[in-house]
Amino acid sequence: MLSPEQTQRIQKKLDLNEQLLWCAKPIPRAFTKTTISTMIFGIPWCAITSVVAGAFLNSLWFSEANEPITVNGTKTTMDALSIWIKLGMSAFFVPFIAIGIATLFAPLWKRISMSGQIYAVTTKRAMCIGRIITKSW
Repeated sequence: MLSPEQTQRIQKKLDLNEQLLWCAKPIPRAFTKTTISTMIFGIPWCAITSVVAGAFLNSLWFSEANEPITVNGTKTTMDALSIWIKLGMSAFFVPFIAIGIATLFAPLWKRISMSGQIYAVTTKRAMCIGRIITKSW
């Protein structure tokens, strides 16, 4: 059953001389089943990303090797690299880690987003009323 606040949200969206025929809330668990494959894809994505990023960042920040490398034509060691270069190279992995986190939590985010939606059918149209966006057909 809809709460009085949700009923008010629907009434605000109605036009003049438009009557509400039916309204209900979606069942969130029915929609989260579609995101299980996304979550399963996220498991190896996170595993591979964490291994590659961990190995790279470990060698970049905590390397004991002090062999000279060539930077802009001059030989220097890894310790002499600017902190900004190290931070820039480390920032490369941020999108990959964000994608991994998003795919792992896709079912939870879908469930949370569906909990605020209301479906309604009126004499003139069908509506999907979300927290921010309302779609009508």
